[in-house]
Amino acid sequence: LAIVYCAALLGASAAFWLGRALGRDAVEKFTGTRVEKIDAVLSKRGFPAVVGVRLVPVLPFTAINYSAGLTALGWWPYFWGTMLGILPGTVSFLALGAFGLEFGWPAQAATAALGLLTLAGLIVAVRSRRNNKAPRV
Repeated sequence: LAIVYCAALLGASAAFWLGRALGRDAVEKFTGTRVEKIDAVLSKRGFPAVVGVRLVPVLPFTAINYSAGLTALGWWPYFWGTMLGILPGTVSFLALGAFGLEFGWPAQAATAALGLLTLAGLIVAVRSRRNNKAPRV
C-alpha cells in the first residue's frame, strides 16, 4: 500500500507540473474567457473539488492530473486533495487485486467500497453543482 500510494502521489505531482509547464499558456490562448469560470471555482474551492473527483474511482487519474495543471488550481490544494482523495480508492483497488479471484468477504468489501466511493463522489459533485447555481443572498 505504501509503495503504490507514494508512487501514485509522485505520478500525480509530475503530471500536474508537466501540465502546468507545457500547457497553461496554450489553454489560455485557445479558450480565453471560457476557462476563467473554472479557474474562479477552483481558486475558491480547489481542495474539496480535488477530493471529490479523486473519490470517484472510475474517473481517469491521468486526465485529472494534467487537467489540474492546466487550471489556476494551486499546488497545495491539489496535493492535499489528491493525498486524501486517492487513499480510499487505492486501498480498495489493492484489496480487490489481492482477493479478486477469491469471492469471499475481502473481495466483496473492496467491491462495495469502490461502489460507495463512486456514489459518494457523484453526490459531492451534484451537491457542489447545486450550491454553485443557487443565488447568493
